[in-house]
Amino acid sequence: QTITTAGNFGRPGVPATDTVTVQGSGQATLPPDVARVSFTVENTAVAVADAQAATTKQANAALEFVKEQGVSDKDVKTLSYNISPQYSYPNPCSVGAICPDYNRAPKVIGYQVSETIQVTMRDLSAVGTMLGGLGKLEVQNVSGPAFALDDATAGYDAARADAINKAKAQADLLAK
Repeated sequence: QTITTAGNFGRPGVPATDTVTVQGSGQATLPPDVARVSFTVENTAVAVADAQAATTKQANAALEFVKEQGVSDKDVKTLSYNISPQYSYPNPCSVGAICPDYNRAPKVIGYQVSETIQVTMRDLSAVGTMLGGLGKLEVQNVSGPAFALDDATAGYDAARADAINKAKAQADLLAK
């Protein structure tokens, strides 16, 4: 109680009646200026190093193609890099037969190495060429294009400016 009284000390008990409050809401529609395409390169081999070498070779070929399309290094990023063992699941022993546990256990038969890469394209007219070229390079899991704004806050700034202009117009009308 003491804090509330001290905080209100010197203020009138009745709210000011000589103020006008206006509100404005705004919206903005902006066309996308970038397209994001992602793809995966994956290879399987008995040895991890062999799977990695094959994946690196294929990824480098895909990245060379991407650069030929005018995409700069800053617009290419690796989203993930995974190494996964591949297993063989032997047939279970027939009913009634004696079968040691090591015959039933899954066995590692190789390794799969995959790398997922995302490309941000600024020339939207070249998206079709990019998708077609990646397909010819036999990369896996091509997804996109996802169209977006490079600066995600640009829409907010434009909508905020629209809201402020509407609020000013409302205030001007009331002032008249």
